[in-house]
Amino acid sequence: MFDDLGALFMNSVIAAHDEYVVKRDERKSGRDQHLRAAIGLATALFHIREHLPAQLAKSRRDIESACPDYRLIADVANATKHAQVKRRTPQGTSLIASADDVQEVVAITLFEDAEGIYSDFQTFIMAKCSDGTKRNLDLALTNALNFWSGFLSRAGIVTYPQVPVPLTPGVRFIQRKDTKSLEFDVLNTIRFRSNMQILKFDATKGYAEPMDLKDAQMVMRVFKPRPIIVDITVSIPQQGEVTVPIELSDAQTIDFYRLKMETDKQAFMKAIFEERANEIIQKAAIAFQEKAEATRSPDMTA
Repeated sequence: MFDDLGALFMNSVIAAHDEYVVKRDERKSGRDQHLRAAIGLATALFHIREHLPAQLAKSRRDIESACPDYRLIADVANATKHAQVKRRTPQGTSLIASADDVQEVVAITLFEDAEGIYSDFQTFIMAKCSDGTKRNLDLALTNALNFWSGFLSRAGIVTYPQVPVPLTPGVRFIQRKDTKSLEFDVLNTIRFRSNMQILKFDATKGYAEPMDLKDAQMVMRVFKPRPIIVDITVSIPQQGEVTVPIELSDAQTIDFYRLKMETDKQAFMKAIFEERANEIIQKAAIAFQEKAEATRSPDMTA
């Protein structure tokens, strides 16, 4: 991979970008999936400069002049690698002083229609910069990627299309039917932290603004998923059929709720049936016995 710049770009940078887009768009939070993928992409975008051949060599200052977002990308890559950055960069003080200044944020945007208020969830990566500004790292990553794809295309190294800039939370109105929810993924006994930003869409302005939550009390409720009880019908010739209820375990219930496609749910239930076949057979045998005893005539039971 490292012997060819085009292969390095595709197999390192673009591969990191593909993984990042999946995590960015899957609407899941809790274990920093989006953040982790963003840092991986930032690192790949930062280091590609060091692999430029002599005839294309550029200094970090040169790249930052051509692509201002490269400065943020570079500082994020260094801060998240070394925890803190104290050395000066070509542009002066690092924009990111600490790895903790790069955070995954859950944006909750409130909208209103004739039916009332509803919400849309989206994660984004916020960079808290040393100059006092807060910047959307997702936008910077896309701009830096498009810079490098254009640079390498003009140099005749490799051609890759420009990618669209991701939408910032709250920049447009979203109809109720198009909103997305968010799934939290949390590990038992492991610290859970979530940074949240609540916005409210202003129809007159055409975009959402952060809500003033001063003195507000926020309550978050976590519910255990409802148990799933599956009724399985067992048929035997001349004996009829019985229904056997099977309750999924907590782990199986969580796995089932995560499935989105109906085909996946059917395959999951088939696997459960095969795994617990002995239990189902035993319960069915008892049910058939009880059914037979209930249908006996009074003379036979006397």
